[in-house]
Amino acid sequence: MKAQRNTSEITKLKDDEVYISAVLTDIEIGSFISVYSELSPERKGKLASIAKSAEWKERHPLFIGLSAFEKGFTGLKEFVEKAYQSGSEIQNRLVAYIALCGVYAQRSLSAQVFSGLLMVHESSVIRLKQYLTPELLYLIVNDIDLDWRPLHYLVGEEFLAQYLGAQVNIQLLKHGLADLAVDFVDMLAKRSFIPSKLEMDLVGKLFIDRNCRFLRMFTHHS
Repeated sequence: MKAQRNTSEITKLKDDEVYISAVLTDIEIGSFISVYSELSPERKGKLASIAKSAEWKERHPLFIGLSAFEKGFTGLKEFVEKAYQSGSEIQNRLVAYIALCGVYAQRSLSAQVFSGLLMVHESSVIRLKQYLTPELLYLIVNDIDLDWRPLHYLVGEEFLAQYLGAQVNIQLLKHGLADLAVDFVDMLAKRSFIPSKLEMDLVGKLFIDRNCRFLRMFTHHS
């Protein structure tokens, strides 16, 4: 699969041209960052850090574009849609929980919470690379050991909108997020042991921050 190497249309991804295999070389990433830094000088520091990142998923036109232009960078919807369509209901729900916690609680989520969802023993070590499609795996990154978060907060937001079928309906998104948060807590409660303090803190932050962040988003769209 070809990658878009021409930076003349740098605020978009060409359909069917940029995907997982489009990780940039050192020379290419330097070229992208140089041009993007000129157009988004306020994000120059962030872009410079990408060149030094050990996370290979950040060395991709999508992540660099989102880091430079955020919502002004087009192509995200189609990129996420391909990943969403590659997954089963269970796989997509798992990524939706990670996106929910990452976007609305600003927390990574341990893969170990998915034992019930994946129907494995609670003591099993859960490695998501064994359970998700390559396309879905591209949307998330692991921070520490088995903890996962969205690649970028806009990736998480877009995945949630598509998962909840609420790309254009703000009320549907509002209710969908509430239901998803309740389902997430229910999943934690069904385990045979008491949630850890970290998990309880995450749940508290999720419900408090989700309401605050959604209120800001809702006001912005009104």
